[in-house]
Amino acid sequence: MFNKMKAGGSYIIGGSEKGLTIHDIINYNLPGADYAEAQPVSVEAAYAQEGWFKRCADVFGWSLSGLPWSVSKTGSDEPLWTYDSTAPEELEWLHIEDFLFRCGVSLKLTGAAYALKPQTMGQNDPLQWFSPSTVTPIQTAGGISAFKRLANGKEFTIPAEHMVYIYKPGVFAEQGPGSSEGVAAKVYAQVLLDQATYTSDQLRSGLIKKTIFTADKDARPPDELQKKSIKEFLRRFILGAKGTPPEVLTGGINAQMIGSDLSDLASEELSNLAREAIATSLGIPHSIVMSNSANFATAEQDNLNFLTTSVLPVSNVVSRSLNAQLFKGLGLEFKFEPAKLEAFQNIEDQKAEKIFTLTGIPPLTINEGRERMGLNPFTPPELQAHIDLHKAPTLAFDSSTSTGNEEAGGKALDIKRWKKKASRNRKASFNPDALTRHEELTIKQRLAEGQALDEVFSPPYEDF
Repeated sequence: MFNKMKAGGSYIIGGSEKGLTIHDIINYNLPGADYAEAQPVSVEAAYAQEGWFKRCADVFGWSLSGLPWSVSKTGSDEPLWTYDSTAPEELEWLHIEDFLFRCGVSLKLTGAAYALKPQTMGQNDPLQWFSPSTVTPIQTAGGISAFKRLANGKEFTIPAEHMVYIYKPGVFAEQGPGSSEGVAAKVYAQVLLDQATYTSDQLRSGLIKKTIFTADKDARPPDELQKKSIKEFLRRFILGAKGTPPEVLTGGINAQMIGSDLSDLASEELSNLAREAIATSLGIPHSIVMSNSANFATAEQDNLNFLTTSVLPVSNVVSRSLNAQLFKGLGLEFKFEPAKLEAFQNIEDQKAEKIFTLTGIPPLTINEGRERMGLNPFTPPELQAHIDLHKAPTLAFDSSTSTGNEEAGGKALDIKRWKKKASRNRKASFNPDALTRHEELTIKQRLAEGQALDEVFSPPYEDF
């Protein structure tokens, strides 16, 4: 160190667990000393390292993954697979919840989501997720023709038809991903990371304050004897021994203590501003990630706004892309069913209550209400007694009388009309003219049990 001493130089005394040493200030990591060389944090690094940034992105991902959904055969209203049922054996390779979570986080942070289609659509070929940072679209005048994938230091070209790729629309991007909220929010993640890093470094050093010695411009470089004298003085100074500095230092060296106390390490106001900015940039209501920011009513409304303005628009983009690029080729159709969420059901309940108040007529049947609560359909006592006793009288129409023919014709017309209506909506209300009350209740029970329409309305109605 002393070989480098010159007029106007600065030197520092630091600390370690084993003993106190002397370091050139150039090698001391003062706050901001390396700012010019510091690289801005990437979105990927911010998600991996900054907890608040990661939490907000994950909230969106889990919200998209948590939307109710169903998969059915193309053109069919009967679900083949739903969010609350086990996947059919032929679709076990498709882990929808996992893909939707990753897709939601990736769209929020990068504006893009990528996965490789299974080539055989078989059970052993899963939908392979690709990190968005490893994929680059190859754009042509006709659109995206292929993708470059960088993995293990090698670059691969994958035809577009082998990929599932989902993009958030961008105003300034004619093709490919648009700008993302993650890019806008990462600067605030940088603030929190810098605060945490600085605080951690200070705590790990034991909050030991440092002494800097600054040489005046007129100070003379020391010779070998003076260097030895300075070393001894510094040693005595560090150990707290009494003594006077060498004469050569009395007019040329100034000492100054630097460092931080525990109270100086964190700024609560700055941290809160950064967290609020991250949540706002990523479109996450503060009441969802900040438990003390709202009462229950406000939090409930915030959650509804979050779903309608952030999650549902993205879900529409995701479902359209999945159907066009994946499910259509399998003869299937995927759709989200947000109406099954409690937040939206509460709105419908409020509407139903208003309708009942105005008209006095319940807008929902008993079984429609029970279905929304996840309960089994209600069976009227008279019908249940009939089922329990296994009584199965047969409808018989006397074709020898005009009354019998008219009755049979009326029943057949009612059945035909009701079947047509139920083919569009099994819960559609219908008031038959020719069927008895007992026959009507039996058909409704069959519909509620999910039987095929041909079985529900098949003559001769042997169990009536």
